[in-house]
Amino acid sequence: MNKLEQRFSKFVGARYSIQRQDVRSSITESLFNGRFQSHKLTSGRQMVFSCLSSPEVVGGFVSRGIIPVFVDICLPTYQVLYDEVEEVIDPDLCSGICLPHIYGNPFNVLDFRDLSDEYGIWYLSEGHVGCSYEGKVGSVEDVSMFLNNQTASMTSSAVYDLSKSTDNDAIEMSDSIIDIAYSNIELKIQRLSSAFSEFTAVVSKYEDLFVIPGSKDGSTPSWECFPITLTKRCDFSLRDLCNKLQSGGVSFSLPVSSWRLYGDKVLQQERMYGHDNIMSNTVLLSLYNDLEKLDSVLMDVKSK
Repeated sequence: MNKLEQRFSKFVGARYSIQRQDVRSSITESLFNGRFQSHKLTSGRQMVFSCLSSPEVVGGFVSRGIIPVFVDICLPTYQVLYDEVEEVIDPDLCSGICLPHIYGNPFNVLDFRDLSDEYGIWYLSEGHVGCSYEGKVGSVEDVSMFLNNQTASMTSSAVYDLSKSTDNDAIEMSDSIIDIAYSNIELKIQRLSSAFSEFTAVVSKYEDLFVIPGSKDGSTPSWECFPITLTKRCDFSLRDLCNKLQSGGVSFSLPVSSWRLYGDKVLQQERMYGHDNIMSNTVLLSLYNDLEKLDSVLMDVKSK
């Protein structure tokens, strides 16, 4: 294990970590070529996902013949419900649970650890740097896949900064570089956490129009965006809101649905009301937006 992997393991509280270039190779090498293969993780079996799980993760499993079984989500956490996950587990076919800490908002990792142990299945997650549940993330699950680019981008910037003041020798991942990288990560997490609180203060003025994102008791989120979902009291559409945000210079993106991409792989496909609501009524605001611009746009939308 190299120094970066060792430091990352310590950072998230895991016994060890493996760095890979992409999600699909990580799933293929780490899960299908080792001990997981001999324990029910084989083609034709099922894996439980959130409908908002990363398409890269779901696609990695689908490419190896795993059948995805999707579970709906609910507001304001954008997380799955424990009872609904348990309901879709087929003891004869299910190989495991793989859930995301969606948008950096952690779910109850302890409850799902107990559930997976009860059924004797694997417990995986899409981790997110900086978030935790009761102080734990990455150490409770069998495998956590950290997909967000905080680690890679911060490490790269640290290497670049140090390279400007060194000789022509090759830059190695020394302890000093890694220390700077993780200091940058921690600073970024703090900045985003502060920004999320400031966004909450602004958007809460319009809580009759938007669902304010929330987290579960015991969780420490590390939000990567500020999701807002239109309420039934709105007299404007998501398209109207997006047009206003764009013309007002406010950066945003839209949710991505793995259920829409891979729903044809599911044996039984029912309507998901939480999913449909989010895909039709939610925008993900960048936490780097100017709050005055955002407030102005929301005030304009409300007055219309």
